[in-house]
Amino acid sequence: MVERLTFDALVRSIRQIHDRMAAQAGRAVNIGLTLRNWAIGYHIREYEQNGCDRAEYGKELMERLSEGLGRSGAAEYHPRELRRCRAFYCAYPGIRGALSPEFWKMLPEGAGKPPASKKSGGTKTTKRGTLSPELAVPPERLVRCLAFSHFAELIEIDDPLKRTFYEFECIRGNWSVRELKRQINSLYYERSGLSRNKQKLAQIVQSSAETASPNLAIRDPYVFEFLGLRSEEVMGESTLEDRLLDRMQEFLLELGNGFCFEARQKRILIGDSHNFVDLVFYHRILRCHVLVELKVSEFTHEHIGQLNTYVSWYRENMMAPGELTFLAHALIVPTTDPEDLKRYDKEVEEIAMRVAWSHEEGRGATVQDVHAPDLAHTAGLPEYPGFDLFSGKGQEERAIEVKGRAAAGEVELSENEWAKACNLRELYWLYVVYSCGSPNPVIHRIQNPFGRLVASPGGGVIIGEKAILDAAGEGA
Repeated sequence: MVERLTFDALVRSIRQIHDRMAAQAGRAVNIGLTLRNWAIGYHIREYEQNGCDRAEYGKELMERLSEGLGRSGAAEYHPRELRRCRAFYCAYPGIRGALSPEFWKMLPEGAGKPPASKKSGGTKTTKRGTLSPELAVPPERLVRCLAFSHFAELIEIDDPLKRTFYEFECIRGNWSVRELKRQINSLYYERSGLSRNKQKLAQIVQSSAETASPNLAIRDPYVFEFLGLRSEEVMGESTLEDRLLDRMQEFLLELGNGFCFEARQKRILIGDSHNFVDLVFYHRILRCHVLVELKVSEFTHEHIGQLNTYVSWYRENMMAPGELTFLAHALIVPTTDPEDLKRYDKEVEEIAMRVAWSHEEGRGATVQDVHAPDLAHTAGLPEYPGFDLFSGKGQEERAIEVKGRAAAGEVELSENEWAKACNLRELYWLYVVYSCGSPNPVIHRIQNPFGRLVASPGGGVIIGEKAILDAAGEGA
């Protein structure tokens, strides 16, 4: 049946065309970027093994190569990016099977011929063994479904089976890069191995996962660097941030003469991640940079750490002889939005859970996440067990309640949690993680909090910071 031609139908038709072609363009760009980086890694690896003058460069190959590419007029290639390309090729040599005949013509004659069959897997690795073809994701599917930013996260996983698990789940759920990182950090692979109902756990994870979109793809730093775009062309500001910037201009003008605008959304590479400084000024009289970071939420230790990281980067990479130590400014507008507050509390909770989980794994225990009704049910426990983690090591078991704070302070246990602490006594542990807003959270572990802590009545019970520090065990 032909749809009746109306104005609404016209809008729908144009929107469908736009979405379809945007997705197609995003896929084409990502495939080109992925294959380019794979080929760069191939050439580097081949040179390391067979280059006739490779001995002249040795360990400085990536630095010298970066300089040589810069002199040639090519796009800027940081040595770290070149190492990532090499690691990408080494982790995914099977992508050779996804190359088109046209692409093969760009490789040297010694690269061989296009494979007759594309059945080979894409998850072979030179690091820790290989997978059977039956388990591996076909290379053409990997290249078609995953962006290079996904691969940049996946190559950090040494275990081929674990990497393949995330490949399958990422493709199945059409995960964004941020979602892939979140699931890796939440130990989804390990939790799936411990779960009695893996299908149920997978349904829970996939139902709340952030999916990739053409809009997210074009904001990818790898993509706009590949296309030769500037950061500000793709890093659109929100209306609120624009208003803050307008006020910031007035503020800087009132400070006096000497401030020279240098950059907005200044992109800097720290470690393996791209970061953006909101505003960068140079003060010609003081001879120093002024970094301005805008925040629309509560200022935390994490923000201080972020600013200090930016300042350190500028000191090491941009500071000229005779200049003063750099300055960092932050304009803070405290949030009153309940949703922002909920999101902030959730982030602190997630950090605390990761710290507690890592501690248990570090002492050789098997850990299960039971903090949500679905997870508790999957683990065979009541929907509200009164604790967040269930840990076992040999004959020892721990029911662990996890509390996190951005800095420090009192914590509150619900009536159910306190009742469970009363019932389980020595089996029940309270893990309080302080400084979740900093790069170095600190965990304090208390066994049998019901018997060792003095609590004040609140919505449940409130335990003061001093009582927590006094009761926390050492090396437990």
